[in-house]
Amino acid sequence: MKGWKNIVYTFLTLLIAVLASCTHSFNVAGGRSAAAEAIQQQQASWTRAHTLRKEDVPPRYDVNLDLPEEDRWAPVLVHYNKTMLAQMIKNALATELPKEAIPLVDLIGSELNKYMPTPYSGEIKGIAKFLNVSIGEVFALNILYEATAFCTSIVAVDSDNMIWHGRNLDYHLADILRNLTVVLDWKRNNRTVFTSTSYIGNIGVFTGMKPNVFTVSIDERDKGNIYENIMGLLSALMNGTSTSFTSFLTREALEYDDTFKKVYTRLVDSHIIAPVYYILGGVNPDEGVVITRARLEALDINILVPSIDKWFVLETNYDRWTTPPPSDDRRDPGIKYMKAVGRKNINDKTMYQVLSEPPVLNNKTTYTTLMTAAQPGLFQTYIRHYP
Repeated sequence: MKGWKNIVYTFLTLLIAVLASCTHSFNVAGGRSAAAEAIQQQQASWTRAHTLRKEDVPPRYDVNLDLPEEDRWAPVLVHYNKTMLAQMIKNALATELPKEAIPLVDLIGSELNKYMPTPYSGEIKGIAKFLNVSIGEVFALNILYEATAFCTSIVAVDSDNMIWHGRNLDYHLADILRNLTVVLDWKRNNRTVFTSTSYIGNIGVFTGMKPNVFTVSIDERDKGNIYENIMGLLSALMNGTSTSFTSFLTREALEYDDTFKKVYTRLVDSHIIAPVYYILGGVNPDEGVVITRARLEALDINILVPSIDKWFVLETNYDRWTTPPPSDDRRDPGIKYMKAVGRKNINDKTMYQVLSEPPVLNNKTTYTTLMTAAQPGLFQTYIRHYP
């Protein structure tokens, strides 16, 4: 067993090589913040490249949770060229993993049931079988998704107390992942349980909505300690503890939690494999929070307080009590753009515009999602291309 642990440790050490960066902005509260001239000037700067184009909309499919775990993804994967999709996965792994690490994925895949809980192990096996790739390769792809995400999100309350949640998701593999972006409606008994924006092969959820209950997204928390993240992964895989993959926890919340309080409690109290920010929006004007998480506890709870005109909270992948580095300061520009729009003018269109301003939008941005739990039909995702 000791030798097996060394293999897994070596693989994960080689696997996780890139730190991510995220921005989440949560907005609630009142008042018109900027003069009309400032708003007009800001909106005038949004170029043609920020205009929604029909071809930017990703495909949308159903995932039937009533099917056996190994069969759930076939109705989605059938829309893709198997050979090309399998090659995309191999290219992604080849880009992020040293050659010496590739053979190790098959070793992990051969023992997946020991280290990955249901339904995730079954779904990974089903994807691998359908695409004729190894189980280890699909597993490794999900580890990459878990370890290397960048992001920017905004949640806002307008003057009518509607909460809007917008987010960009950025990756180093942007060119590949733009082609793998999908919107998924996860269904049980022919009813949509939740909706997510996902990448093909990713069985966790980084961006999702529970209709009429809550919206959620994940930002990587840049504490710089990759070693702790690796040890968290090892603990989750090797010891069978209650430690959760960060994106599996949000998927479970979306599937099972039917109130804002329940999902909040789950995301605050659960043990997770890596530090993150969980960003939640509800359906009531005071239901908004950024949860700053360490692996074993919540370190900070930043809530929306409309009564004192706290109409937005913006979170990058740096703790709010620290100063972001000059090379990655998206916090200050994000605050500026939000104030220029103001609560009275915030909606899905102006939210999209804020998410289209550099450096919030950048050459690693793969998609923008706009959502509000109170009106599930407004869930929108657009594939992004930096000008």
